Amino acid sequence: MKSDTIAVCAIAKNEGPYLLEWIAHSKVIGFEKIIIYDNESTDHGPAMLKALAAAGEIDLNIWVWPKDAETGPQVPCYTAAVEKYRDEIEWIGFIDIDEFLVLKNHDNVRHFVEDYSEANGIAIHWKLFGSDGHKKRNDDKLVSERFTRCEDVARNPLFGRSAKSICRIDKIVRVKPHFCILSEGLYFNEKKRAIQPKRQPFGTHEIAQINHYFTKSYEEWLIKAERGRPSRSLSAEDKFRAIEEFRKFDRSHVVDTSIEKYREATKAEMARLKAVIDAVPAA
Repeated sequence: MKSDTIAVCAIAKNEGPYLLEWIAHSKVIGFEKIIIYDNESTDHGPAMLKALAAAGEIDLNIWVWPKDAETGPQVPCYTAAVEKYRDEIEWIGFIDIDEFLVLKNHDNVRHFVEDYSEANGIAIHWKLFGSDGHKKRNDDKLVSERFTRCEDVARNPLFGRSAKSICRIDKIVRVKPHFCILSEGLYFNEKKRAIQPKRQPFGTHEIAQINHYFTKSYEEWLIKAERGRPSRSLSAEDKFRAIEEFRKFDRSHVVDTSIEKYREATKAEMARLKAVIDAVPAA
């Protein structure tokens, strides 16, 4: 049955160290359904996700993608999600596991979306966070604690141009990694200006932003590079990332701690979810 639910959807492959924080943050800011597609992960992530799904905390889907496919798994996965959930929810946001939505003027996602009731799509611009000089992964702190320095968008606005979207699911005709093609209606940026998502203006971050923890530490970057781009096929020349990309995107010029207001609530939610996982009988 169709509801007014606001969902967030991500595809994950070997993202085990980061899943719990991302799920907890998504719940804290008010996403009402968490949809995760596991893309044949071989780490501890699937066991955690299965336990959370069994407890009703998330929707888990298994996404197996042919190794000889001509495209990467991400866009076909999101297309399948639109078809599966079209008759169940109203809004869906496609936000990756290394991306965290930060709301500046709204208490939760529902209040944010209600403020854009005239739109069928909302573009929320990235802030690109760098390594902060970290060489190794530190599991004692949240991702959002470890990395607090980002690109200075005022100095280099091109790095604030990319966005992610939250859209009315029944208006989505086609999904792309950063935006959706809609059947009708307006696509707004945060300032309620109608935009063409393929020709996005330079982004602003006064009302909302996506913290994109793209590189993390150097150690984590090497793992990310080996995993490859989810939007590319295995045979694509640019499937796997080069070290030059780390140097290009390791942007640590200014401090941004706007996500800090969620920290204690996120930690409390993580503790609750860990207790949920521990309470689920082993398969």
